[in-house]
Amino acid sequence: MCDTIQIVIQNRYMEYAPIVIGTLCRYEHFKKAIESLENNEWAKYTNIYIGVDYPCRDSHWDGYRKIVNYLNTTRLKFKSTNVYVRKENYGVERNYKELRKAAFRENGMVISSEDDNEFSPNFIEYMDTMLNLYRDDNDIVGVCGYSYPIEWNDNRGGYVLNRNFFSAWGWATWENKWSVLQDRINSEYFKDIARDKKRMSKVRVNSPKSYYFLTRMIGKNNISTTDVTISIYMIDNEKYCIMPSLSMVRNCGWDGSGVHCDGSLNYDVMNQKIDDRSFISKVNKSQIKLLDENMRKLNELFPLTKSEYIITNI
Repeated sequence: MCDTIQIVIQNRYMEYAPIVIGTLCRYEHFKKAIESLENNEWAKYTNIYIGVDYPCRDSHWDGYRKIVNYLNTTRLKFKSTNVYVRKENYGVERNYKELRKAAFRENGMVISSEDDNEFSPNFIEYMDTMLNLYRDDNDIVGVCGYSYPIEWNDNRGGYVLNRNFFSAWGWATWENKWSVLQDRINSEYFKDIARDKKRMSKVRVNSPKSYYFLTRMIGKNNISTTDVTISIYMIDNEKYCIMPSLSMVRNCGWDGSGVHCDGSLNYDVMNQKIDDRSFISKVNKSQIKLLDENMRKLNELFPLTKSEYIITNI
């Protein structure tokens, strides 16, 4: 690989984004996630921030102790390892908020992951490359490492734009763009959409599944910045995320250990094929486009259930 100072993107030196991972008690998942990241050549350029939350149930303690012991006795292969062992239960949102705050201080970029992801050997290179290339592009809100199992038309480049379905399974963003999302995405924002027939119709036409989730959120007070709310935001504001056409992340949490993994997807997440290369394809920004056929395929991957269809057509 090239030395750090030799890697240049658009006439400026590459900056390496720190990685943040929150965890609690899923030791085997966490260990697999860390080891797969260590298999990335660019791990040696990367600082990692790990937040170990404090148990709030008796069932958490065994896995929690294993994770703390692993971090205390293992020398990880990153440029630096920063571990925060919480003294009280923060919960997922607060834990990640504090991790991002620390990571953003480096260079205003962050790669974020849950503890149940397995990564391709080229994941970090992909993330850093896209973060540097699209840093000043206000139409791009984030970079996703996970990609949905459809036959993407990627113009033979390996990367696509996605407007309808953001994925938070291994993703990255910039501090200034994240601040905008945090400021905009709230209960009042969704009420504003609901008051505008054109905006409601825009979401419904582009992504019936996202429209269904939108109808469930209107009127709720506690709206947070999640993959679902970012998806709706992207459609409403003509914003995009970048995805590889072949996923660089496999989610291993659909074994009953995940909070929001209810087994409702119509494909096998835990056995999904991911990129096994140690390097990424050459990036040509002119090839990375939003194509209607890709959005149609995504809508077919996530069809409305009968009950959801009835609700959204009342």
